[in-house]
Amino acid sequence: MFNRRFASLTLAAAVLLAPGALSAEAPFTPAKGGYTVVFPAKPQEKEVALSPQVKSTVYSVNRDDAAFLAGYTEYTENMDVDKELAADVQSFVTSLPAQMTERKRSVVKLTNGTSVERVEFSFEGEKTAGRGVAVMTSPRSSVMIAGLAMKPAGKPADVEEFVKSFKLAGQE
Repeated sequence: MFNRRFASLTLAAAVLLAPGALSAEAPFTPAKGGYTVVFPAKPQEKEVALSPQVKSTVYSVNRDDAAFLAGYTEYTENMDVDKELAADVQSFVTSLPAQMTERKRSVVKLTNGTSVERVEFSFEGEKTAGRGVAVMTSPRSSVMIAGLAMKPAGKPADVEEFVKSFKLAGQE
């Protein structure tokens, strides 16, 4: 079940927008998810029902040379955090199609005293290369952001800037 979740997010984001021109930066804090990220332009929003038990909200900006994606997913039951993070990241990368080139796991401490699991990842495929971050914000919710530079014209620096701008609310 979870192997198709972020593959569906990728497809939803791909059809959400036609490529657009480069615009000013747009700091963005969605109503749900508890995070902020700086998009290169105002993102489009789309609700995606991935299954009866899984609902996601996807935000994306697509350009000729890059795509930027953020998604917040809610589950109706508690998920195994380790398995879900691994499956979501792998499913996303495979759906591009690309190969994971780096994967780094860490724990993020929040100011309220709790901690959450975080995975930073890099990928490369024939047509794209990029980076992303996935976080299980609770056993019933996750956030994933990713930037993809389109080959050969994409600018990895734009992707890096997008990924580095990601912050969870209350992140130390």
